[in-house]
Amino acid sequence: MSFRSASSTPILLATFALADESRDRWPLDLAAAGMVGATAIAAAVPWGYPAAALIDFAQLCNRLGFLFACDLHCLITPPLDLLRANPTAVVRDADGQPVLTAAGQLQADPLHGVLRDLARNWLLELAQALHTTQLPAGTFIGFLSDASDVIVQELRRWQHSDAWPGQLYHALPILGGADGWPFAQPMLRLAQAQATATNQRALAMLAHLAGADLHVAQLPTGAEGMHIAWADAPGIGLHVRHSANASYLSVDRELAEAYSGVLTYRNAVSELLHLHVNIGPTRHGVVLLRDEEVVGAAFDGDASEGVWLVRAMRSSVVFNGGSGAIIPCGNGILLLAEQSGRFQIRRSTAWETIHAYRLFTNGTLVVVSCQVEATHLTVPFVAIDAQGATDLYALIPAQEALPDPFRSRLVILLSARAEMLLITHIPRLEAIARQLQERAMNLHTITEYITAWEAQLDASAQARMHLRQQVAKLRATRLLAGDSPATDEELRIEQVLAIL
Repeated sequence: MSFRSASSTPILLATFALADESRDRWPLDLAAAGMVGATAIAAAVPWGYPAAALIDFAQLCNRLGFLFACDLHCLITPPLDLLRANPTAVVRDADGQPVLTAAGQLQADPLHGVLRDLARNWLLELAQALHTTQLPAGTFIGFLSDASDVIVQELRRWQHSDAWPGQLYHALPILGGADGWPFAQPMLRLAQAQATATNQRALAMLAHLAGADLHVAQLPTGAEGMHIAWADAPGIGLHVRHSANASYLSVDRELAEAYSGVLTYRNAVSELLHLHVNIGPTRHGVVLLRDEEVVGAAFDGDASEGVWLVRAMRSSVVFNGGSGAIIPCGNGILLLAEQSGRFQIRRSTAWETIHAYRLFTNGTLVVVSCQVEATHLTVPFVAIDAQGATDLYALIPAQEALPDPFRSRLVILLSARAEMLLITHIPRLEAIARQLQERAMNLHTITEYITAWEAQLDASAQARMHLRQQVAKLRATRLLAGDSPATDEELRIEQVLAIL
């Protein structure tokens, strides 16, 4: 999943186009998503996709430690046979001719009565399927749409109205593009990644690092008939591409033994350059270079195989914790890993005053320590501890505005939490939710995010204490009266407590 704005690079989101025949590939695809550093999964589902199958996918994402979301693009792209059966649902121009989308499909009116009712029924079916699903705190299941704000607001109004069976099922958060989820931008679809079988994972990492720049990357100038890249030992597969802003070197270790040696590659004008690389057996990695210096890298592997390393003339990146990624983010850096370890980053110029932050999967953001010595930066990375599981580490220069990729990640967390608080229908929490929405739309600094997040945590804690006392009184009254089934009010409070 990439939480990103129009100018940022996709780094955190993997999107899957689900289909019945793809279920046997889910574990493989999700393993690849974890390897590239994705921390959230968006499922793009076809119209009428079975709710039970979608919940199975959500639970698998949860067991593997991913945040989960559902891309509801299908709500505005119903199948052709449904539109043929309901011709008034097709948008028409002034001459009465059907309007086509950019993809050549019939454009549907999502507020048409038939389509709206079908969409409502499908959301209700999902809510029913989720009703018996026990998901631990910190896992966010959001139902997203790139449809216009009209359909997003309509579905929200319906879920928050008396027509929604709120005493039985949770309302499902629906976030549109205006909430900070940028569907208009291209996103990596690992399930449909166009890559060779031997290098698919490395190319997937490459796409995460490169973003929109990758599709215009080319071979070096005048490289036809020349060796583009090679290693000083057999069993290393190399791929090199250059764009106007960066170079991308994909490394594939093909043998069942580790490699440590020198790679030679041609830059954009076919000059020969060198990199020193350590990589584990049968592992894959991608290096991002600018001005012939290492500015990012992503490698898979396990901590037991030792460190992976990439070293250029005046820059290098090292990690001793297995699979991990170092990703440039404005003038800062994002760090992702599956296991705890230590990142070491060297660059050609001295580091300015830089602040390190640890973002947890539940949205909490805390300050952590890092060590800076001239051009060297060392960051201890903790994947999981008593405080919780880590989403990512962010290293941001002091006094600098939030870079787009990281800001977008924080915006979506605030927006998602606001939606969860709104569906509690508790005035105090609804007020906090509206403040979160306002902060999300005007977020500029780390301090603003931490203040907003801690405020909702305090309000949620107070609400939990009050609701637990209330449900205990209701239960005691019911038991004294000899009634065994829980009352509707008890069930409603238990649902709110599950949200909080």
